[in-house]
Amino acid sequence: MKRWFYSGVIFFVSQNIFAQSPTFSNDVAPIIFNYCTNCHRSGNIAPFPLTTYDEVAGAAFSMLSAINNKKMPPWMPDPNYSHFINERVLNEVEIQLINDWVSNGMPEGDSVLTSDLPIFYEGSEIGVPDIQFELPHFTKSIAADEYRCFVVSTGFAQDVFIKSFEFLPGNKLMDHHAEIFWDTTGTCQQLDLLDSLPGYLSAGGNIGSDYAQLLFTWVPGTSPFILPEDFAFKIPAGADIVIQLHYAPGTQGLTDSSELNLFYSFQPQVRVLKTIIANHLDNDLQNGPFIIPPDSIKTFHAVDTLTRKISFLGVMPHMHLLGDHTITYAVSPSNDTLKIISIPFWNFKWQSAYMFQKILVSDSGSVFHTESTYNNTSFNLSNPFYPPQTVNAGFGINSEMMLSAYYYVNYKVGDENIFLNSINDSLDEDKKYFTIFPNPSNGNFVLKSDYIKAQKISVLVLNVQGVVVKSLFDNVVLGDGNQIQFCDLDDLPAGMYFLKISSDSLNEIKRIVVFH
Repeated sequence: MKRWFYSGVIFFVSQNIFAQSPTFSNDVAPIIFNYCTNCHRSGNIAPFPLTTYDEVAGAAFSMLSAINNKKMPPWMPDPNYSHFINERVLNEVEIQLINDWVSNGMPEGDSVLTSDLPIFYEGSEIGVPDIQFELPHFTKSIAADEYRCFVVSTGFAQDVFIKSFEFLPGNKLMDHHAEIFWDTTGTCQQLDLLDSLPGYLSAGGNIGSDYAQLLFTWVPGTSPFILPEDFAFKIPAGADIVIQLHYAPGTQGLTDSSELNLFYSFQPQVRVLKTIIANHLDNDLQNGPFIIPPDSIKTFHAVDTLTRKISFLGVMPHMHLLGDHTITYAVSPSNDTLKIISIPFWNFKWQSAYMFQKILVSDSGSVFHTESTYNNTSFNLSNPFYPPQTVNAGFGINSEMMLSAYYYVNYKVGDENIFLNSINDSLDEDKKYFTIFPNPSNGNFVLKSDYIKAQKISVLVLNVQGVVVKSLFDNVVLGDGNQIQFCDLDDLPAGMYFLKISSDSLNEIKRIVVFH
């Protein structure tokens, strides 16, 4: 009944949505449900739920403060500097809409029009994995943050090529984020044997092996990243997989057993992603030594020069608790600037690896600049020392680091035209005009377009291999303002799909999970 009621009022909604104050049912609920509710619901890591009007209205002022200060949704990179897949960013129109809603008394509107909560997919979003590793059960006994590494012997007799990883948290109240590595030295296995508990205790970002290679990271709310068809991660024969889990504070007494899914690449030839670890404290620091005196805010500048042309797929900056902000860019021999990443407000607990929406190509001879600022004052609430003490370089969490990890492949003609988000996210780098709800869905969902000019759009449905499996709309006319289209994927098997939305002036791709 709700679907047909929507259909009957679509013209009214599109013409009058801006003539009245925003309401929860029409305007705020789709934003909150799409950006916040994945974590803010029962049994998940966020401290309070945002699943109903009463819950959202009750938390409105603290929510508004976090949104206006860009603390929530949790996304550290500056979207005005560079873009990455799986961005969790509210645009200025959405932020203003929520502000207007709160300022106008938080009206609920017609509850019949409130979109259904997304049905959150608990299993794999991609499908049946080629191999799955289950971590041992671990019960957290301390109240503070805990970083614990779990080692999995793969038993791979030969090199294995992976197109996607998927981390499934075993206890969403505990699991704050995870970093996944491979290690061929046996060092992590030895550390595991020395700890009487499952896994072994570690420091954030440091798993105890200097030769371990970072594969990917997971934080709540992110979807699996699927590499383009001819790219793959390589896990060497005989390697161990090491999963470092950050367990949130206040979760003592809870038990976790998470899972890691691997999906193989079966392409006869692949381009293997490699990792460059730029430890800026080795040789390229321009204003060393790297010493941060107490009661000081210091910025360090590091440079490094590329010796060959490289195609970059992702980046992961790394600092510890004194980190305040950081920026990385490259200057080419022709004096062009390549913007890589800017994090204006560093948060150690939310660090992650970020994959570019489009491959970044850097010429041989390009000079990479990293400028990182550290706050060693008592005003830094993350400072491990009170009163502040002198902090030097080191792997321990109470020391500091200035490091960047890059995912890359050697350059091939045409790399600069490859969109890594071709089946993961929007192709539009400036604005996202379409939202889907509910998502996941049972095959019936609403495609809502926001703030676009009247034009014709076409919508194709792609599977995870990028193959078109259905056409939803062909040159459907949308008018000015908000429009709602009802969509039906009942005839497709359960799984993850991508909507390719196109017109003369825009292109977007949106992910949707279908279950039956």
